[in-house]
Amino acid sequence: MDKEKLHLDFPNLLYLIDGDFRLTESRAIYYYIIERAKRGEELLGKDFRERARILNVVEVVLDMLHRIEHLIYDQHSHSKREEIWKRHINPNMKRLATFRGNREFVFDRITLVDFVLAELSHFIEGVFPNEYKNLQFLHDHRQSFHSIPEIKTYYEREDAVKGPFVHHEKALIKF
Repeated sequence: MDKEKLHLDFPNLLYLIDGDFRLTESRAIYYYIIERAKRGEELLGKDFRERARILNVVEVVLDMLHRIEHLIYDQHSHSKREEIWKRHINPNMKRLATFRGNREFVFDRITLVDFVLAELSHFIEGVFPNEYKNLQFLHDHRQSFHSIPEIKTYYEREDAVKGPFVHHEKALIKF
């Protein structure tokens, strides 16, 4: 369906339609779904400081995700692949590994960070396959994430998206 005909305030992909409520932009959609499910305290933070820490890490992960998306869709940025890995992705992956430590998830329980990091792991695997092999903490995280009963049940469905959400017809790098 043509997104321009959906009566969205800011037509874009990704979008959410929940009855007569319409929303675009991934972060807004994350927060909406979390709050609608009444899981804000659990997934976004129990108090303002924890929420700030979680959102801080979410932003770090999303920054890496957006840099990789530019590599996928912008033919001019593809030549910067190695530079983006060395200057942005690899240093932040090391910081995330240290931050996570030996925990099963990034914080002491599943939070929004873990959902976004699981998505990022697919992008890194697709765009930086050799580098991905050396990110053991990312493999461990994905395994922990996919072991969550609700996630596991989702991935067993035939219609489950089992990788990054990429507009394949527009992607310069094929997964």
